[in-house]
This record gives sequence, structure tokens and C-alpha cells, in this order.
Amino acid sequence: MLDTLFARFFAAVLTVIVPAAQLWDALKKRLRKMARDEVSVGPLGRSYFWAFKVPSYVTVVSLIVVVILALTAFAGGLVVNKAGGDAKAYEALHQSRWDVPVVVFEHALWILGAYLLLAVLFYFEVPYRLALLLTRSWRYKPGWISARRALKESGPVNIDSDACTATANTIFKSMADGSFKYEDDRASKPKDLEADELANCLLIGCTIESQLHDLKQKVTFAPLYGMVAAVAKHQERPLSSKSIKSGNKDTFYAHLLSLQPAGQQVLPNDQSIHSAVNSVIKRLAFNYKSSALRLATSWVPLTAPSLLRVDPRLKGFDPFAGDGHKGMRELFLKLAVRWGVWPEAQAGPFIFVFSRRISTLLLNLGCVKVPQDDKALDIDEDVTRLVPETEMEIVNRFRDFIGSGSDGAIEQLCQSRFGCAASGVPLWRISDEVDYFLFAQSRKDDGGCFGEKGVKPWKIDSNSFVRKDS
Repeated sequence: MLDTLFARFFAAVLTVIVPAAQLWDALKKRLRKMARDEVSVGPLGRSYFWAFKVPSYVTVVSLIVVVILALTAFAGGLVVNKAGGDAKAYEALHQSRWDVPVVVFEHALWILGAYLLLAVLFYFEVPYRLALLLTRSWRYKPGWISARRALKESGPVNIDSDACTATANTIFKSMADGSFKYEDDRASKPKDLEADELANCLLIGCTIESQLHDLKQKVTFAPLYGMVAAVAKHQERPLSSKSIKSGNKDTFYAHLLSLQPAGQQVLPNDQSIHSAVNSVIKRLAFNYKSSALRLATSWVPLTAPSLLRVDPRLKGFDPFAGDGHKGMRELFLKLAVRWGVWPEAQAGPFIFVFSRRISTLLLNLGCVKVPQDDKALDIDEDVTRLVPETEMEIVNRFRDFIGSGSDGAIEQLCQSRFGCAASGVPLWRISDEVDYFLFAQSRKDDGGCFGEKGVKPWKIDSNSFVRKDS
């Protein structure tokens, strides 16, 4: 019986030791990558530590413990083998200094089970995925994003604070001296409109813009939204709730086109836009009593409007439905806050709508940092999270800059751009202004105020960013 026990347990020990070496090789690759990542893009912070380093260390320590136990069991097996099949000699081993190795050897099957469990957990990357889940609140941090990308064998990404500071300074100088104009890329709030007309004007403008994006056509924001507002001011007041309710929903957009001033045919005349606007008006009339103001209101009396209600309700309109139009829903909310459509609603944090052009600009300016050897960066969920975080870093640097003192140029800029002293500029307003500046800048082929640095070496290629020299 002892011979059978020895053979079975000794085989279990050997089964652990040999594959453990292979698992160690795989772990070494992870550890080397961990070291290379922070060398190539800089420190990735505590989010990377907890989401990637900790599970790596835990796996390594677990493997070391299993191997030590296996070697201890191996030594105990040799001692048991030396005792032969003598039951008394075997019992005497438990009273000797070999008691621990012999006991570990007797539980060798548990060691094998522990190794198999560890190998399966590592193969399916359970420690890393669990760590990512537990640290999900950091999902917009470059360290967390880099940890997630490591599981896909992708390179790390980071935010370069120095580059963000330089970008913020350039933005301030260009705003202060007026060297870079970007009013054509601003959808300014219309004047002389009633509350329901203002909300409907925004909904129609965003509907047209959404369709233009779907048609891959360039949008010039000031003329587009300005013309929708101009039509809304026509003596017929076509965007009032009363006019929408009584008007023909099937020819609504055609009627808007006919109300444009002579010789100023700004609104696009594509059939898909006719269909989209008309369908939006039909749903608005049927579900919301012809007023986009009701997108934020509740049926409960005395309840204040809430922007949290708007996004799910916008999904019911085809031009705003699905993940492909998430950016348009975010843009609608952002413009609604800027225009004061629902002044009683809590604005919340500024929404940075993901833009490929802004992403390319931030790559070229070095604000988004990738390893020098990486020739391409896929546009995926990780990138769409990193870019807004990078913009927020630039905003914070800009805020620090205007709050650093009472310089005359700083006060003058804040009064002209924000209508208040530097110390009183809300973070939302700074975010809005910086985001618009970067968006307008990203549409310039010559690099604008950033010069050649703003257009090289990255470019958009299908669903990736690639280096132009690759």
C-alpha cells in the first residue's frame, strides 16, 4: 500500500514542478512588460499598480508557494522511499525532523490541485480581470486603461502632463491675442426665442447635424445652427409648439427650407435629412406635445427638469438612437446647458464628446503618449476613454494658469470670454471653451496656432491612428 501511495503522490509532485517552469516563463513576460510599460510612457500611477501590478505579484507569489510546497513534498517523498515499505519506519518519520516534508508529501494531491487551479486562473486571466472590475472607478485613468490593454497584448498609453501644460498655455495665448478665430465652429445660443422654440431649435439643429455626420459630410456649425434659429424667428414661428402641432408633419422640413432668406440656402436639401427631421417632428408631436422641453420634465407635479431624463428619451428618435449616435446625444446635452434650455436643471460634469480629429491633434501634440515603437493605435473603447481624460488634464492646466495671479491679460481674457473675473470662472465654462478651441483647431490642415506640430506625425486611417512615417 505504501508503494502505491508513494508512486501516486510522487507522480503528483513531478506533475507540478515541470509545468510550473512553463508558467513562470509566461509570468516573466508579464513582469517584463510591466517594467517596459512605465519606461516607454512614464509612470502610470496607482490605477496601474492595483489593476496590473498587484495581480501579477499575487500570481508570482502563489506560484512560488506552490513550487516550494512541491519541492518540500519531493524531499518528503525521497525520505518515504528510503524507509521502504516498513510501516513502523514510516510512522517513525512523523516523530523525526522529516515530519513536515512527509506530511506535505502526503498531501501532494492538494498541491497538484492548487497548481491546476492557479494555471487555469492565469490562463483565463482571472486575477487581472477581477482587479480591473474592482478598480473600475478608475476606468478613465491611463493606468487602468494600460492594464486593460495589456490583456489584449496592446501597448500602454499615458497622459503627458508637461505637454498638456504647454498646450494649455498656447490656447491661452491664442485666445488672448485673438490670433486664432474659431467662431465658425461654435453653435451659439439664439436670441429672441421662446423657451419651447429654443428647445425645438436645438433638437432640429442636432438632427440635421447627425444626418450630415451619417452622410460623411462636413458640418459648419455657426451657419447651420444660425440658420435654424433664423428660420425659427420667421413671423410664422414654425418651431413653436403651436405651429408644430397644427402643421403638416410630412412636409415639415421642406417648409423650413422655404422659409430661408432669399439667396441664403444654408440648410442641406438631402432626402435623408427630410425624412429624419419629419420623423423627429412626428415623434415630438405624439410623445412630447410638440415641445422638446418635455424631454427633461417629469409627469410628477412640481418636479424640476433633469438632464438625466434626456439621454434615454433621445434614444427614441432615430437620428439619436444606438451607440453610433452616442456622441450626438452628448452634444445635445452639452448645447442644452450652454443655451440654458433647462436653467433649473443641474448641469453636472462637462461632457467631452469623443472626436477623432481632436484625438489626432492630442497625439501630435504629445498630450496622449504611446510607445515610440508603436506605429498604430486602434480607435477602441480604451482610446475613447483616454481622450476625454486628456482634455480634462488640459482644462485643469488652463484653470491653474488663469488662477495663478491677477495679471491684466488674464483678467481681460476672462471678462471677454467668460464674463466674469478669473477667480469666478466655472470649471464647466472653461471645459466648454477649451473643448471648442481644440475642436476648431483639429479642423485646420495647416496646424493653426500649433503649427506643423499639430499635424504630424499622426493621421487617421480607417479605424486607427497611424504614424505617417510608418
